[in-house]
Parts: sequence; C-alpha cells; structure tokens
Amino acid sequence: MSTLQKIKEVIASHKGNGKELVRRLHRQKLRHLSWSQLSTVERCPYEYYLAYVKHIPLDPEPDYFVKGRLFHEAAQGYYRAICLGRSPRSTDFTKIIKKHKNAVARTHLSNAVEMLIRNAFTGWEVIGVEKPFALDLGPDLPPCVGVIDLVLKRANTFAVVDHKTARRMWPQDPMQVAIYREHILEEFGAQECRAFFDMYRWVNNLDSIRTPAFLRKSARLSQKSFPRAVQRFEKGYAQIRQIEETGTAKASGDCWMCAYRSVCNRGY
Repeated sequence: MSTLQKIKEVIASHKGNGKELVRRLHRQKLRHLSWSQLSTVERCPYEYYLAYVKHIPLDPEPDYFVKGRLFHEAAQGYYRAICLGRSPRSTDFTKIIKKHKNAVARTHLSNAVEMLIRNAFTGWEVIGVEKPFALDLGPDLPPCVGVIDLVLKRANTFAVVDHKTARRMWPQDPMQVAIYREHILEEFGAQECRAFFDMYRWVNNLDSIRTPAFLRKSARLSQKSFPRAVQRFEKGYAQIRQIEETGTAKASGDCWMCAYRSVCNRGY
C-alpha cells in the first residue's frame, strides 16, 4: 500500500483536529508535506528547523495563535450549525470566546465572530468544514496533507475558503488555495472550483473603524497554478531534506513575524 493510501486511511478514521491528525501521522511515520511546512521553510529555514526538526514548543503560545485558533473553532461551529439548519447568533459562541483570558482579546474575538455572521456565505451548500485531505504531488514528493477550513457548492460550482485573522489584512498566497482547489477537483470530479480568502482584522470597536474589519478576496487561479505550487514544493522539499540531513539551517526572513524569535540565535 502506498504512503498516500495509508494517509487517506488515517484521515478516513480520524475524528480529531488538524494538529492531532499530524501527530498521528508522525506516530505512524507516514512522511508528508504541508503548506505550513513549505511556507515556513521558504520564510526562514532556521524557523523550520526549530519547529519541525527540533519540535521546540512555543511556551507561552503567541497570542495571535490563540486568537486565531479560537476564531477557527467558532467559524467551524457556525458553519456546522448551518449544515444542521440552524441560524447561529454571536451569543452562541460565548463559551469559545471566554476561553481567552484577556479581555481585549475577547473583544477582538467577539467582533470577528460578529463579522463572520454578517458576511457568511449564502446561497451555497456547505459540503465540508475543517476538511482534511491528502493530495499526490508527484512521484518525487511525499503527499501533501492539509485541512480546508470550508468547502461549499452551488449548482455545479465548488468553492474552498480559508479563514485568515490578523491585526492587518496582508496579501495572501494563492498557491495555498490552489492546492485545496486541486484536491476538490480530484475528489469530486468537479469542473469548476473557486477559491476565497476570508480575512478578519482584530478591532476594538466595530462602530468606530475607518478600514474594514472583514474582506473577502477571490484568489486568481489558472490551470498553471497547481503545477507552479508543485514546483515550489519540489524546491522546498530539497531544502527540508538538506536541513534534516545536515542538522543545520540558516536564518533569514523577517524576524518580527516569527513565533520563535524569543528562542532563536539566528541559525548556525
């Protein structure tokens, strides 16, 4: 049985979240790649070394990780409620928001959930929420494993959606959703699949903002998008193998964006 098929069997029997899925794949020694791995090694090889080779825990966990995870939990609950025919309200997610200990962060989360509800997709059928997948990248690469935040369908058109949260709305990399789209085209035999980034900005007061707290951006993809993504995986995987074989990596990139900057010594 191929590694891809073994991973698909693990996914089919998996009931937990994405992190638990990755841990299970590691325990079974099923080699795979992910968009997170690729974007990390592209940004800074030493960050990849700390995160994926040394497995250094982030303690304390950066606040933006915590808020992002809680928002994704709320978005997951919202769209799953839609699947059940319910009309969720922002108060339905109070328990999730209260998991954060900081009052300002709870305000940010409450406002983001409010924007989620105001701007929810309508006229689409929810096909999947937090949908794990495994995708063949070619004979020279391990399978790509990931989790799609939201999968929708309207008539014969599918859509994949990735939720982003931050203090500012940064330009997003379309190659991420190109991978998601390729999986949907393959699994469902779809002829058309659109891709969106739903971006949420942390704000203190929705009534006194000058720039939007929410933006839905349609990713511009073509038939060349997935082959280009594979090329990036090939280059990134070569870097990953070198890091693993040598046990060394050079630091690069913007350190202010790195979750490991407090423990980083700028590489060897």
